[in-house]
Amino acid sequence: PQAWPKGSVRSFRAQDQVTVSFDWADGALTGCALVSARDQRLRVLCGGNTWEVSLRAGETCQLM
Repeated sequence: PQAWPKGSVRSFRAQDQVTVSFDWADGALTGCALVSARDQRLRVLCGGNTWEVSLRAGETCQLM
């Protein structure tokens, strides 16, 4: 929201046993990290971008 020009979210629990952390500034995503509780492949959609990622249990995957 415009009231929050910059910020971050840590350890947001998403579906498929994935934890997401992200940062934004001026309304745009500036960083995103995923951690999965199990090995899996995911398709991540955000802001018109698509990433195909392979996650290994407990490892951090930096998208940006």
